[in-house]
Amino acid sequence: MARGREQAVVEEGVAAAPSAKDKITVPTNKVGKIIGRRGAMIRELQDKSGATIDVTDATEGGMTVVQLSGTLETIKKAKSLIARTYQDEAQRSPQKTGPNEGDSTIEFEIPEDKCGLVIGSRGSKIREIQQDTGVGVNVGSRDTAVQGLIKVTLTGEAERCENAQKVIMDLISDSDVGGGAGGFEEAKEAQFSTTMSIPADMTRKLIGPQGATIRDIQDKTGAQVDVARRNTVVNGEIVVTLTGAEDCCDSAKDAIKALVEESTGSEQVMMWIEESMCGLIIGSRGSKIRSIQDNSGANVKIDKRNEARDGKVQVTITGNEAQCADAKTEIEETITM
Repeated sequence: MARGREQAVVEEGVAAAPSAKDKITVPTNKVGKIIGRRGAMIRELQDKSGATIDVTDATEGGMTVVQLSGTLETIKKAKSLIARTYQDEAQRSPQKTGPNEGDSTIEFEIPEDKCGLVIGSRGSKIREIQQDTGVGVNVGSRDTAVQGLIKVTLTGEAERCENAQKVIMDLISDSDVGGGAGGFEEAKEAQFSTTMSIPADMTRKLIGPQGATIRDIQDKTGAQVDVARRNTVVNGEIVVTLTGAEDCCDSAKDAIKALVEESTGSEQVMMWIEESMCGLIIGSRGSKIRSIQDNSGANVKIDKRNEARDGKVQVTITGNEAQCADAKTEIEETITM
């Protein structure tokens, strides 16, 4: 019986220790398609390919970097599935994923405080512009602002690009003169934007597993929540931008503050486990460690195996006293079953 359990541990350990790593770049405006609603698509892609897929904040040539890990075979399959996912979408949609032969590109700048107006609540306005004009519209992130201006890039047929630029400039012009009603009032409400700072080490907590926490805050408050890139950290703090109706932004700010305060004063508990037990705690593609964190509310970090000392690996549990105790108990129960 003990031999059978040991064999199962070895098998799980192998599944949790990928033998290869690679990356693929995808159009930034297709990242949402790959992640899917509440992470449904990325989970499906991982299940079908057998590889671990991690959408990063890094970019290369204006494309978002996606890290892949697993066997060479599962990584190859994951690449194919990811490419098919956004390419199929591109064929069904008039929006552009990138420049095609004969396409034109128009670049112009808009005031930083008008970004929310062009993007709209949860991207509704920018999607509307793309669908109506048939061109790709990319609004630069706020951390790229120069003297209060953000670059907007349009890609598509020259005439369509000119039309899209006119639509955007008219939208901004109308907001400046206070004209329009109906749909404009909705857009005007969405243009409110504010920022707040949180400890940089709270970024993962705010984003949550596969973006679950930040999506939950956005769904409940109706505000768009954008976390600046890690390379913009100043004095240990990172900027979070909230966009939408003013009361929605206030609600989102309160929710984020509560999340930060909940984690303030957290403690760390260290424990050591046999290296051979790592697979049990991590589980297939991280399923067990995610379950432990979800059940306890604590953050659980397992050191890499090459950092083992005398055949033992350190596990760091972070949270309040009760959360740490619950996580430690579940870990102990897992490795002694």
